[in-house]
Amino acid sequence: LHLGRPEPRKNLPFLIRVHQRALAADPDIPTLVLAGPGLARDRLPPTLLQALAEGDRRIHLLDDPADADLPSLLAGATALLFPSQLEGFGMPALEALAAGIPMLVPRGSAQADVAGSAGLDLPLDQPEAWVRAMTALHQSPALHARLSEEARLRSRHFSPEGAARALLDAWLETCA
Repeated sequence: LHLGRPEPRKNLPFLIRVHQRALAADPDIPTLVLAGPGLARDRLPPTLLQALAEGDRRIHLLDDPADADLPSLLAGATALLFPSQLEGFGMPALEALAAGIPMLVPRGSAQADVAGSAGLDLPLDQPEAWVRAMTALHQSPALHARLSEEARLRSRHFSPEGAARALLDAWLETCA
């Protein structure tokens, strides 16, 4: 599952290519679901249309899903795939943690910081590392279960109470 808009920085053509390679390595790899605003085929950027045309096997586009649909999308996901080249904190990663969903994220990214031990941080210049990670998550229930548990534990670090405490502590430190 990927949650987000089809902006160039989201690196969706890369994600489509590695998913197609993972399918070639293991035909039972789950369908890639791209969900977010702007994912109607008639509004897609040309680079994304080209990537879809080159490997349109088991890819599902879900344009602008309702907020109420997010829990079921996450519950059905094997992992949140987030190969963004430039990203801030990002709600999709936080939502994946809360749902106990492992993540594949770029090494050194803000998403890797959010994912912590619940994610596999992978170099964007090594697509085969992403293919191996997708395959491993699919083929190893033990790895998937370990990362899912890590996600649930990690989500506790991002509670509203924890955010309020951190903000208050920062203010108190600044005022001291």
